[in-house]
Amino acid sequence: MLGFKRKSYNVISNSDTETEHQSSPKISKPESSEQEGASNNSNSSVKVIWEQKAVPRKDKSRTDIYYYAKGSKDRLHCFKDIEEYCRKHNLEYDKSLFDFSSKNKYSGYVNMEESNLSD
Repeated sequence: MLGFKRKSYNVISNSDTETEHQSSPKISKPESSEQEGASNNSNSSVKVIWEQKAVPRKDKSRTDIYYYAKGSKDRLHCFKDIEEYCRKHNLEYDKSLFDFSSKNKYSGYVNMEESNLSD
């Protein structure tokens, strides 16, 4: 397993215009050691509350859909990202909860019972 170290840099600017450089994506850590211990000892996955945000583009050509796990700042913009996030954080993944269609302009918390309505 490769280990990566993050370096911190202080930026001092003498000009009014400055370009921003995006650093590597942030990785969420469990909020407490209890939560981490519980997820390691449990055979079942942890459930999470998902928030959906519809973000119109500046040119209003279309709307981008993003999902966030409650309490996280990780922005997930496709099924693959969500599946990866769930696997890394031992979360239950149900693809039917997520809708990336730009027709759905809802912003708010995802109804966790949505997947059971089709049964």
